[in-house]
Amino acid sequence: MNIELKNICMYFSRKKVLDGVNITFEEGKIHALLGDNGAGKSTLANILNGELKPTSGSILIDGKETLLKNAKQAIQHGIAYVHQTPVLAESISIQENVMLGLDRKTKALFQILSKNWLGNLEPTKLVKDVGSDTKFFIALLSALLKNPKFLILDEPTALLDEEQRDYLFENLKSLAASGLNILIITHNFDEAEKYCNSIVRLEDGKIIDFSIPKEAKISPGLKKNYSENLTFTFENLTARPLNTPSIFNAGFSVSGQEIVLIKGLPEDGLLTLENLITGFYKDNCEGKFKITQKGNELYSCSLKSNLYSTKTLRKGIKLKDGNSIRAGIIPTDRKYRASNPELTIEQIIKAELKEADVNKIISLADIDIQPSEKAVNLSGGMLQRLILTRELYPKPQLLILCQPLQGLDVRACEITCEKIVKAAEEGAAVIILSSSDFTSVLCNQKFVLKNGKMEKVN
Repeated sequence: MNIELKNICMYFSRKKVLDGVNITFEEGKIHALLGDNGAGKSTLANILNGELKPTSGSILIDGKETLLKNAKQAIQHGIAYVHQTPVLAESISIQENVMLGLDRKTKALFQILSKNWLGNLEPTKLVKDVGSDTKFFIALLSALLKNPKFLILDEPTALLDEEQRDYLFENLKSLAASGLNILIITHNFDEAEKYCNSIVRLEDGKIIDFSIPKEAKISPGLKKNYSENLTFTFENLTARPLNTPSIFNAGFSVSGQEIVLIKGLPEDGLLTLENLITGFYKDNCEGKFKITQKGNELYSCSLKSNLYSTKTLRKGIKLKDGNSIRAGIIPTDRKYRASNPELTIEQIIKAELKEADVNKIISLADIDIQPSEKAVNLSGGMLQRLILTRELYPKPQLLILCQPLQGLDVRACEITCEKIVKAAEEGAAVIILSSSDFTSVLCNQKFVLKNGKMEKVN
């Protein structure tokens, strides 16, 4: 059973809790609805469960618009909801709780499912005598006995240990494989990444990230595992520019699925290094760039050569094996080097991605602006999100991110870090140049640039 939400809005008093939510949950998959407290996750779940009626918008079940007046009607349509705090009668037995409202024919099914979910726990045991983790499995068993087609689990692992979580999701995978549509409401990004087929992000009542199927983790036009086998190496980087500090004999390598952090101040030569590795600076410099795969050299050029430039990095470098790779670049100067205040949002996006879906990139960046508006109307944080989304959109094999957290608030920093980590997990080699405290625990290698010289640190 497929469920589609179309333009769902929800007001409580004067507060808009959900703001134009559009999403489809396909059967046979485990979906994650991700967001912080107050993002609107539980409200959305209660609308799907019939406990709340949306202010506007519609619910389509298998393409047919359906009005869910209450939870009982939702169950009749095959929708079951397991709350974060299970609704159980404490003074009666497990079996009596589970069988409430069900006919005697279901008793045989109860015997089968209880073995799977409750093990050897005695069905006559009173609910008040079991732990919170067991109460969750009792509530889940009760929901499954209703033979649902769409199962909603609100923070299902909040009270489970790691072994129980693995057990839960292994069984949920089997249920999804049989056709059950499963929605997990959670704030745990790592868990959603590990267990779910798709992820939807909700923030302040809006969808800010759309479904991300795990099978989409292959860069278009490249074979599976191709990009993570690539290594990008910079050797003997030396530059003596007129207006910025010099750097001397710097070098490093980064492979697919790695994040390399280079920390330093502008006066130590960080901006010079940025200009050099992004192909922006050519004069009074030397150094070599090469791409290898398992020790085999696929590309090599001098940084002084016209073969290495910002344009060639962005447009694509053709390798000896016939594949092409491209880089995503965020310079420190977002305002004029990555964009221009007088250009429209559409022009900024299409300057680098001519065939891009402009409206989709704006939506993914969570920016409330029209493509025809000028960039001057964007705040610094909004411009940062737009440029990051533009650079990540084509899934580049190399990312050069300069001061990626500059000008962002705490939550925006967290979201940006999550996106950078995801890009690396999908195969990109990521280089981060930062003067501030980028989260070093996310990085595979760390370097410090001091007085123009670079050293690796633990």
